[in-house]
Amino acid sequence: MASRPRHLNSVQAPARLPAGAELDVVRRGAHTLMAMSGELDFASVAPIEAVLESVPLQPRTSVTVDFTAATFIDSSVIALLLRLDRRVRECAAELVVVVAGEGPVLRTLQLAGICELLAVRAAAPAGHAVGPRARPRLQMVSPPPASE
Repeated sequence: MASRPRHLNSVQAPARLPAGAELDVVRRGAHTLMAMSGELDFASVAPIEAVLESVPLQPRTSVTVDFTAATFIDSSVIALLLRLDRRVRECAAELVVVVAGEGPVLRTLQLAGICELLAVRAAAPAGHAVGPRARPRLQMVSPPPASE
């Protein structure tokens, strides 16, 4: 089931996601946030990739892929992240992947070696952010990219 846009600048996924998977895309200026939840596997990659391809990338833009509400990802989602990273780098933009501080998504990314390749950040455990405007505290999972 495709998610319902909750923001003025939200983009609806062009195809239906499998039951249990949701995608919400919010664009604000030069920043795009893709929040994904539920179980994400090969069946959800095509509609997600279609949305990603519609996101305009320019130098100094950023894309954040938020997996904090995802309960499962498989190798097809990892391949999708690597394709997105290639596209982002070609445009001199920035990609950040945010995951829950613990759980199967972070473990999958660690086992696949993605934390060494991409900017992966772990959100602080629930309860650390307080108030309606509090931002989740992030902790670095992957080393910062080497400056060139």
